[in-house]
Amino acid sequence: MRFLSFLLAGIGLLFLSSYLYLRRMGLDAKGTTISQSITLAFVQRDMYRIADAEREQLTTQSECFSVDELISSEKMNPNDKEKGGYSFSIECDGGGTNFTVTGTHPPAPSGSPLRWPVLVIDQSMAFQEVY
Repeated sequence: MRFLSFLLAGIGLLFLSSYLYLRRMGLDAKGTTISQSITLAFVQRDMYRIADAEREQLTTQSECFSVDELISSEKMNPNDKEKGGYSFSIECDGGGTNFTVTGTHPPAPSGSPLRWPVLVIDQSMAFQEVY
């Protein structure tokens, strides 16, 4: 019984130290942490959905919609309006064939090592990160 309690305590200590190590892990070359990279992946997924809905709208109606109009026309989920602190906007050119979906995050507090890039996707469905 004593061995079992030491084994469980050792496993718990291992999990706790692994969790603390991963939370304090350094930043990568772009200035993002692991958890921040995961958040950015989910934000990019939602931006891809928005851009796909906008591209469909331009193809069928030849009309550019805003994020709110895409939600009201049920072409996108209302939960996809914001994700991970990012808010999304759509800008179209005058011809109605080109668009840009932009995801912006409020600036990090001063002294924080975190950097939140501005994410941009256009009609070619290619992402850009602007730091």
